[in-house]
Amino acid sequence: MKINVAKWAKALCYPRCSEEELKARLRELEKLGVEELLEEGRSSIDGLKVLGKGCVGVVVVAVARGAKLALKARRTDADRESLLREAEMLKVANSLGIGPRLIGATRNFLATELIEGEVIEEWFQCNPDASELIRVMRELLWQCFKLDQAGLDHGELSRAGRHILVSKSGAPVIVDFESASLHRKPRNVTSLCQYFLIRGRAAERVVEALGLSDEDKRRVLRLLRDYKRGASEASLKALLRGLKLT
Repeated sequence: MKINVAKWAKALCYPRCSEEELKARLRELEKLGVEELLEEGRSSIDGLKVLGKGCVGVVVVAVARGAKLALKARRTDADRESLLREAEMLKVANSLGIGPRLIGATRNFLATELIEGEVIEEWFQCNPDASELIRVMRELLWQCFKLDQAGLDHGELSRAGRHILVSKSGAPVIVDFESASLHRKPRNVTSLCQYFLIRGRAAERVVEALGLSDEDKRRVLRLLRDYKRGASEASLKALLRGLKLT
């Protein structure tokens, strides 16, 4: 490994780092084949650039077997003991063609495909044209429908602004399956619609771009209730028509 341990210790063991914990985590990185860590991203820890920092982990750009990947390090004060459950949830999503590809996982690290792009709330601020917006929304709702059908609830899509990336090629990718569950009723489609139309910063932009009147929005709410009762492909298609996405 070419990791500068002194430089990266705080990010690998955020927010409190002991020598024993750091040594154990370095052994885990060796198992994952991580060779190097790169300073990339808009977030920072003590001036060190990282991809992101959340309640559960710190995400950095890593290199393993010559390829870049996204590496999530479990915070030492996280409310969960391991990232292995998140890896299992992501594996289910991957089987449906959803989410960044899982590369490997240990107790304290989750290695995935690196999605280069913007979080969706920032993508919306770039004012994509209506056709792009419609394509991305439609693709995401179909992904959410697949998750609903598989019984996997993401758990954070009503606050989707930081949980969806739009890649440089324009592909929307649902990320952060740390709160996902196979043991509660899936609400992915309805949660994402709440983000698009009610709670998200993008709601005003979406309503304007789709030309949704107040009556259209009331109709969409009725269609969402129909979808929640059946969650069928027919009810999803009716919802897409109500949202003017077809």
